[in-house]
Parts: sequence; structure tokens; C-alpha cells
Amino acid sequence: NPFFVDTVVRLLGARSGADAATVENLRLPAEVRAAIRRHLAHLPADARELLEFACVLGSELAPELLEDVMGMPASLLQATLEEALQAGVLKRAAYPQARLEFAHPLIREALYQDLEPKIRQELHAWVGHSLEKRIGSPRKAPLAALAYHFWAAGPSVEVKRCVEYVCAAGAQALESLAYEQAACQYERALRVLDREG
Repeated sequence: NPFFVDTVVRLLGARSGADAATVENLRLPAEVRAAIRRHLAHLPADARELLEFACVLGSELAPELLEDVMGMPASLLQATLEEALQAGVLKRAAYPQARLEFAHPLIREALYQDLEPKIRQELHAWVGHSLEKRIGSPRKAPLAALAYHFWAAGPSVEVKRCVEYVCAAGAQALESLAYEQAACQYERALRVLDREG
């Protein structure tokens, strides 16, 4: 609900001098994460599990991708999404209307930061593999999304696969004259190779 989110944003701003536009770049204080956890505690277990997957997917959520990633029947997924919408945790995106998003970036960031690092990496790997299945289909995922999830999966994904996608995303960015994005992708590839020695 808006009052809850405003309260959390004010608490965060008081602690760090941040506003809503910059909260995604901050490590949230423990009391902010605890306040968000309390807000989510009343949700059923299915809804909380869905939100953990959703926070790894990113700020914008496509229900059909959540269905692929979670392996949940469409009717159950829809009912679970409706619970999160009713609780004010998710909202319908202005465009495209079929998509959903977190009601506030703080909620997504708190969920993401609360995940154990190993679980977070495994979820990224799971998402990456789900996106990979869409290659060659009309619903294929952008290379940048594949690259990001395989990179964020860390050791949960084989190095060769990660580097291939990250370099392919870098090449695609170069073709689009998105030089900063290309540099970011190639730096990620180098970091992965350095990590493996």
C-alpha cells in the first residue's frame, strides 16, 4: 500500500539522504528490509515464493515468463499474482499492460537482498535456462537478459556458456552503437574468466 512504501522511503532517505529514484543503487538498511518482510509476512507461502522468483527476474514481470520459470499451472499462477496485486506488492505496468511490476523498487530490492547468495545464484541460473529455451521461438529473450542471468548465476552455470552469452550480448550492443553496454558486457566476461583462473 502507498502509505507503507512512503514510510519506508522516508526511513531510507533519513538514513542515507536518498530519494525513491536512487534506492535501487543502495544496500538497504536492515530495519528497512525488516519492515518490508513484516509487510509481506501475511502473504501465503506460494505468493512469497513467487515474489522471490520475481525479484530475480527484474523490475518488469511477464506472467508467461514467470509461468515458464516456476513451472506453476497458469490458473494457480494467476491466483497467486492476484494475491500479490491485492496486497499492493505488485501493480500492473502502464505499458505494456500485460506486464506487472513491483509497486516500488524498494520492495524488489529488499526481497533480492534477503535471498541467500547461493539461492540467488541458483534462481538466476534457473531463469537463464528458462530464457534459453525461448531461443528460436517468437517469445525469445533478449541476449542482454540471458547474459545478465547467466553472469549473475556465478558458479551455478558453466563458464563457457556464461562467457558465450555475455560476449554475444556485447557484440549485439556494439552493433547497436551502445558502447557503454558493450564495455559492461566485455568487462563481465573478463571477470568471469579471471574468477576461473
